[in-house]
Amino acid sequence: MERESSTLHGVTLRTLLVVPPEAPGFVPSSFFNPLPHPPLGIAVLRGQAVAAGYRHLALLDTRGHPPFAKGIYPLVRRGLLRREGSVLAGVLSWINAHRHRDNEAAFVAQVLPPPISLRSILVAGCARPHLPEERVPALTVALRQTRPDLVGISVTTPSQLYPALRLAGEVKREAPSSFVVLGGPVVTMNLGFLTACADLALLVDGLAEGAGERALLPLIRCLHDGSELDQVPNLHLCREGRFVPPVRREGYIPEDVRILPDFKGLHVPFVPHRLSIGCPWHRCTYCTSKRLARDHLLLPPEQAVEQLLALGRTYRATRFDLVDEALPPAFLEAFCHRLVALDQRFDWTCNLCLSPDLASPGLARLIARAGCRRVVLGLEAAVPRTLQRMGKPHRCEEVPAILRSLRGAGLTVVLNLLLGFPGETRDEVHQTLEFLEGHRDLFHHLCVAVFSLDDGSEVFSRPAHYGVTGIDREDKYLTRRFGYRYRTEDGLSREELETVIRGLYRRFHRTWPDPRRAPRVGRSRKSDRP
Repeated sequence: MERESSTLHGVTLRTLLVVPPEAPGFVPSSFFNPLPHPPLGIAVLRGQAVAAGYRHLALLDTRGHPPFAKGIYPLVRRGLLRREGSVLAGVLSWINAHRHRDNEAAFVAQVLPPPISLRSILVAGCARPHLPEERVPALTVALRQTRPDLVGISVTTPSQLYPALRLAGEVKREAPSSFVVLGGPVVTMNLGFLTACADLALLVDGLAEGAGERALLPLIRCLHDGSELDQVPNLHLCREGRFVPPVRREGYIPEDVRILPDFKGLHVPFVPHRLSIGCPWHRCTYCTSKRLARDHLLLPPEQAVEQLLALGRTYRATRFDLVDEALPPAFLEAFCHRLVALDQRFDWTCNLCLSPDLASPGLARLIARAGCRRVVLGLEAAVPRTLQRMGKPHRCEEVPAILRSLRGAGLTVVLNLLLGFPGETRDEVHQTLEFLEGHRDLFHHLCVAVFSLDDGSEVFSRPAHYGVTGIDREDKYLTRRFGYRYRTEDGLSREELETVIRGLYRRFHRTWPDPRRAPRVGRSRKSDRP
C-alpha cells in the first residue's frame, strides 16, 4: 500500500460506486439472511481509494432495507428479544425461518426458478424502453448531489444484472458525460456474452474484469489527467461500438487483503469482512473461484484481529460476518486464541471446510469462546464417489464427529448441499438423504444448491471425464447463477431434482434453532439477558 499512499492526493475527479437492486421475480429474497448484506466489494474499493489519498468517492446501495428492521434491532439491543439462535440477522433470521418453515414451494422456487436466458436479459436490459416504475429515485438524487465523472456499478449476483443495465441507462440520461463501468463477479464470469452485446456498448464505457482493486485507482488517475485509458489493467474499453480487451490483466496482490473496507454512507447493521482472498483448497471440480482469484492470500491472525478491532471501533460493531471461502484450521485456532486473550466481546460467523481438526472438542469450544456463533460447512454430498468426483477434501466417515464437536460447543451449524452433479445417480442422492436423516440432530439448517456448469470449472474443461456429453455454448441460463445447458449420460432430471428439494425442505427446514431453547454460547452479554 506504500506505493498507492500518495498516488491520488489532490485528484478532484468525482466517483460514485453503486450496488444495483435485486430484480423481483428472478431469484426470491433469501430467507436465510432477510437483511441485505452490506456491500463489502465497493466498501473495499472505497477503503483502498481513501488509503491512497482520494476523498471524492461516494457509495450508493440501492437495494433498500426491510421497513421492520429499525423496529426490531432496538429491541435486540435493549435485551427485550434474545438473539442466541442465529446471530447476523439475529432475530430476523429465526422469525423469517419459522414464519416460512412450512412453505416448501417458496424454497423450491428459490433453488429452481424457471430458466432465464442471459442473452434475453442483455437484450431486455439494454434495448427495452425505460419504464417509470424501474427508476431508482436514490440514484437520481445521488447523481445530482455528487455530479460524478466516473460511475461504477458492481454486479455481485445474477439477479442484479438486469437492474444494473437499467441503472447504466439512467446514468447516461441523467449524467451523459459520466464514464460508466460495469464490474463485479457476474461481469467477470460472463464476460464473453457481455462483450459480444452490441447494445451494451451504448450504455457503458467499459467492463472491469477480475480484481477491481487493480483497475480503480489507475482509471481515476487517467480520467483526471486526461491520459490514454489503454494501460488501465483489467478494463475492457468500448471503442467504436465494441469492447477492446485490456493490454494487461492483473490479479490480486498481498496488499489487497490488507485493505480495510470503508462503509461511509451505507447502512451497516452488521459488518461483513474478509480475512483472505481466494480459496485454500482450490480443487473442487465444480467451482469457478479460480477465475476470480487464482491464489489464496491470507492475513496473519494478529492482523486479522487488529482489523476487526478497528472496524468495531469505527462502526460500533459487535457482529461480523466473515465472508471468506473457508478459514484454514491452523489460522482459525491462532485467530481464536488471540480474540480470547484480548477478551473481545463481539460475535461473528464464518465458512469452514470439513477438516478433521474440527472434530476436536477443544478447538470447537475455543471457536465458541472467541465469539463465533454460526459456522457454514460445505458438505455437498455424503457419498464417497460423488465427493471424490467433486474434488472435496473431506471423507464421509469424518463428518459426524466434526458436526458433533461443533454442535456440542453450542455453535449454530449450517450445511451446504449440492445436488445434480453430473453423473450423480438417484441411489447416491438417496444415500446422501439417508445420511442427513441419520444425523439430523447434528446440524441446524440445510442450504440446497443445484449444480451449474460454467467456464473455469474442471467439469467444463473436461466434460467427457464427468459424463457430460454435450454443452450448449450459445447461451447461459439463470438458476442461482448463470450456467450452460448440458447433457449427461446419467443423473437426475429437473423434475426429479424438484421432488428431492421439496422433500428436503419438508424434512429438514424445521431444524432451525428455536430461539426459546437455543443454548447460550460463550460469555454472557447484557443484550442476551431478558
